[in-house]
Amino acid sequence: MKQTSLTALLMVMLSAATAYGDAIILRGTNIPIPCSVQRIEAGRVMYVDGTGRSQLRDLEDVDAISFAELDDLDKASDAIRDDEYARAIPLLKRALLHAANDMQRLWIHALLARAHDIRGQSVQAAGHFAAVLLLEAHPYWRTVAPVSEMNEPSFAAASEAMHLLRQARRQVDNAQLITLLDQFIRNVQPVHDRLEQAYDGPPIELGTTVSGVAHGEILQDDQHAESDETDDAPEQSASPEPPARASENQYATTNAIERLLEAERWTEAIEACKRVAKNPGRRDLAQFQYQFGRALLGAGRHGDAAVLFTRCAILHRGSPYASLSLVETAVLYRDVYERPATTRRLLDRAEAEERAHGRERVMQRIAEVRRSLPED
Repeated sequence: MKQTSLTALLMVMLSAATAYGDAIILRGTNIPIPCSVQRIEAGRVMYVDGTGRSQLRDLEDVDAISFAELDDLDKASDAIRDDEYARAIPLLKRALLHAANDMQRLWIHALLARAHDIRGQSVQAAGHFAAVLLLEAHPYWRTVAPVSEMNEPSFAAASEAMHLLRQARRQVDNAQLITLLDQFIRNVQPVHDRLEQAYDGPPIELGTTVSGVAHGEILQDDQHAESDETDDAPEQSASPEPPARASENQYATTNAIERLLEAERWTEAIEACKRVAKNPGRRDLAQFQYQFGRALLGAGRHGDAAVLFTRCAILHRGSPYASLSLVETAVLYRDVYERPATTRRLLDRAEAEERAHGRERVMQRIAEVRRSLPED
C-alpha cells in the first residue's frame, strides 16, 4: 500500500473513532477498533468499522466492548483483564445505571454475572443471569450461568435475584434456559426465605438496587474508590500472610485439587474448588476453572462441567487450559451427547488455538481424543 493510501486509511479510522465513540478489543490484542456497535445478539456482536463496513464477530472472539460515554465500563474491563473482579464489580454497577439502551445493559449484566460468580457471589450472579435472559433469551447466554456455591448476601440482593429469576421464568420459553432458571429458583429460594425472616429494615422497592445495593449508594462519589464492598465479599485476614507465603498456599491448593482429581475423589475435589471459588486470590483462574470442570465431569454433573469448560475457553483464550477445556468439552460430546461431528469441530478449534503455541501436552491430548473417534 502506498504511503498516501495508508495515511488516508488512518485518517478515516481516526475520524471514525471521533464519530462513533464505541470500540471493540479482540482477544489477543490490546488495540481498540473504533466502531459503532449496532447489535449484540445470538452470541455475536455486529458493528460498523472505521471504513464504514458492517462486521460480525462471535462474542468468544471479543475481549472487551467500549461504549461512548461509559467510562466506568472501560475501567471495569481493564480490571477484568487483570483478574481484579472485586474492583470491577462496583464499576460495572455504575456503568449499568448510566447505560443508554438495552444492548449496553445486556453486555453489562453478562459481565456482572461472570464477575459475581468468580467472586463466589452466586445469588447476585443468578440475578444478573436472569436479567440477561430478560433482554435476550438465547441459549448462548448459558455461558454466564453461575456455577459457584450459594452464598448468603443481603436480603436486598436475594430479593432482587428472586424477582428477576421469577420474571425470567415467566417470559423465557427455551427448554434449556428454563431448566437453568428452575434450578436457580430452587437454590436461591431458601436463601431468600431465611434472609427475609431475619430482615427488619424498610421495604425494598423493586428496581431500586443492583446486586442488592441501592442506586443512590452506587452513584455516590466515594464509590469511585473502585473496590467491591458488597456485604458478602470474602473477609480479609487480620494478619495477612506475606505475598510469598500466599503464593505458596495457592500452589499447594492447586496441587491438592490435582491429587484429588487423579484419585477420582470427585466430591472432595468439588468441595475444594468451591472453597477456592469464594476467594480465588491471585491464582490462575484458567487452571482453576479447568480443574473445577474436571471435578464436575467426574461427578457426572455434565451440564455444569460444560459451562465451566466453555467459560474457561472463552475467558482465557491463549491459556493451555482453555485449549484443554475445549478438548474436555469435545469428550462430553463424544461420550454423553454422542455427537461426533461436534466433537471433531471442537478438536479442530483446540488444534487451531495450539498451532501458535506448540504445547506438546495439549497436542497429545487432542490426538488421543481424535484417535478414539470412529472414522468418517
